[in-house]
Amino acid sequence: MNALAHVLVTLLFVKLASLSGIDVFWAFLFGVAIDLDHVIKIPLYIKQNGFELVRYWNWRTSFQEPVSYLWIIPFSIYFQTWVPVFFFTTHIALDYLMSYEKQPFYPFLEYTIPKAKLKIDDYLGALTVVITGCMLFFLM
Repeated sequence: MNALAHVLVTLLFVKLASLSGIDVFWAFLFGVAIDLDHVIKIPLYIKQNGFELVRYWNWRTSFQEPVSYLWIIPFSIYFQTWVPVFFFTTHIALDYLMSYEKQPFYPFLEYTIPKAKLKIDDYLGALTVVITGCMLFFLM
């Protein structure tokens, strides 16, 4: 899912849960900033594609797969907050709506969920942005 959708959904749930202080930080860290792991794959992308724009290239690392619950749940328990687990779950849910390959247990297991045959990514992303944007507008 695109970054705007992640930001809007995170804003919506921050507003609905009336979060403040450090919880807002955790919400954006696990709901949006977890995507910063894409920077790790820039050298591989350039090696494979040069500077050509390639749609549906897999930017994901294990930080954006359900296997990350193995460290996020203990993290949340240690800091005594539900926020990281919840917002990571929203991030994963939005990402899993997209039609690219997923590896939910990577790096422990090479099991792959294949790409969806129906490419509705752009419409789903736009719909998510419009709906959450409207909800935020009416909640403010």
